[in-house]
Amino acid sequence: MTPDKRLDQIEPELADVIQKVDRLIEGQGKILDLAIDTKANLSDVKADLSNVKTDLSDVKADLSNVKTDLSDVKADLSNVKSDLSNVKNDLYDVKTDLSDVKTDLSDVKTDLSNVKTDLSNVKTDLSNVKTDLSDVKADLSNVKTDLSETKAVVARLETTAESTARALANLTVSNQKQFDDLKSGQELILQILREKLT
Repeated sequence: MTPDKRLDQIEPELADVIQKVDRLIEGQGKILDLAIDTKANLSDVKADLSNVKTDLSDVKADLSNVKTDLSDVKADLSNVKSDLSNVKNDLYDVKTDLSDVKTDLSDVKTDLSNVKTDLSNVKTDLSNVKTDLSDVKADLSNVKTDLSETKAVVARLETTAESTARALANLTVSNQKQFDDLKSGQELILQILREKLT
């Protein structure tokens, strides 16, 4: 084989090798660029990771605060529940007391109504008593007047009886019987008058 033919055969292979070397160099350049980019990205990742760590630390701190706040809220809620339970009990007691007060008030109203009725009856009875007392006073006044008149009549009768007795004493024995009858009649009249006065 001549050198020219061999060169003709080698040139395509050499060209292929050169092409492969170029591609390899290009690939290595890309790898280098990729490595540089990767390093830059890694630096960014590290920075991001540091930020994430910082944020995570902040989140942990916030979470701890939230837990503390939640614990406080739970404690407050427990206190609120206890207070609410006490309020409910107090409200029940108030309702019970109010019911008792209403019952007592109803009883008082009933008693007051009865008292008013009794008072009205007492006033009516007092008015009737006053009227009866006025009538009694009038009757007593009339009785006093009648008694005074009767005493005057009795006084006159006693005077008449005494005069008659003296006159009868002077009568004769024949008139003694008539005298005795008359005297008995007078005594009977006086007895009747005295009974009326007593």
